Amino acid sequence: MSEVLLILLANSLLIVGLHVATYYGNILGFIRDPADATLDEQYEMGFSKNGKGKKKRDPHWNNLPDWVKKPLYDCPTCMASFHSTYFYWYFMPFEWGSLLWYPFYIVALSAANTYIYRQIE
Repeated sequence: MSEVLLILLANSLLIVGLHVATYYGNILGFIRDPADATLDEQYEMGFSKNGKGKKKRDPHWNNLPDWVKKPLYDCPTCMASFHSTYFYWYFMPFEWGSLLWYPFYIVALSAANTYIYRQIE
């Protein structure tokens, strides 16, 4: 049981780290659309600080719909559904017991992601 908790903690830290790495100015910040940035972040990117200079959404920049962006990098709680698959099945044997525990692992991982993300926010 303690191995599963360690796997859960490591998986949660990986997910929250990936999410934070996609913030503007971080190493994976190019993934996000600049139009989604706050006005202060847009000012740091070179746009005017008043609301009139807000960057318009570029149709060629990150055309992914929300239902794709959220599980991949945009929502730590939602990211548990996608990023748990490779992490859980790498460490757990593929058998009926592990398969039955997998939905509970996803729910626990979502809760852990939300808790850790709110602590660092």
